[in-house]
Amino acid sequence: MERMEELFRQNPNLERLLRPNADELAGLSESIRTLREDLERAPESLEVVFQLGAALVSHSRKSFIEEGLNLMQTLVCTRWQSNWSKMKNMENDRDYKAFECSEGAVPRGVTLSVPTAPPDSDSDRDMELGESVPVVSSSTSEDGDGGSEGLPPLHLKLAAPSSIAPAQMDDLALYHYYLGLGWIKLDELSRARNCVQQMLLLAPYNKQGRALMEYIKVAERRGTAATTAQAVAGLGFLFGAAALVGAAFSKRS
Repeated sequence: MERMEELFRQNPNLERLLRPNADELAGLSESIRTLREDLERAPESLEVVFQLGAALVSHSRKSFIEEGLNLMQTLVCTRWQSNWSKMKNMENDRDYKAFECSEGAVPRGVTLSVPTAPPDSDSDRDMELGESVPVVSSSTSEDGDGGSEGLPPLHLKLAAPSSIAPAQMDDLALYHYYLGLGWIKLDELSRARNCVQQMLLLAPYNKQGRALMEYIKVAERRGTAATTAQAVAGLGFLFGAAALVGAAFSKRS
């Protein structure tokens, strides 16, 4: 218990997320109501979906947390599908260019312009024009609350400017953070650990992510200690019951 309280003293924001007070719960409830209305007006807005999911996960009501987890999982799946589609388009473009060059159909020094669907971002447009595309640096850096190491190779050329995540932090990292927070609140520590590990792969120096992982470790140790104590108590009860049964049989004999 002391270790947990020390963790909360070092990370007051973590305690507010895990233990919102009455005023904060009232504010979250109002935000949830407003965001539901916003989502009805703009059902395709991923930013509104995220904000609603984050508010639901931050609440203490179980049904809200479960709904928020479903929204965050949907966002993760949507993001992975988008990344996969972009990767396939990039591969198809490379294959097409290689084929055209091998046929000698393009003079040397001329940049191919492959007809594709409208680009999703400026980065895609630059790739189509043959311009160099800035990628996320793979060097490590620490940037307070939102700093992170460079993203894994899968995201190097797919990370786009985000209106959700802090600077230098991928949306996926933020989604996994709230997934981890929600599973912690539902006492699903194994699932929470997996989500926070995924988050820290994308943002290894994020302080909130590290605090969540530390909380999970402390909670797991407390759970193991409680389970061990219960097991010892259970064994003691069984031994005591066996002694009573043995005494009863000896009296009858």
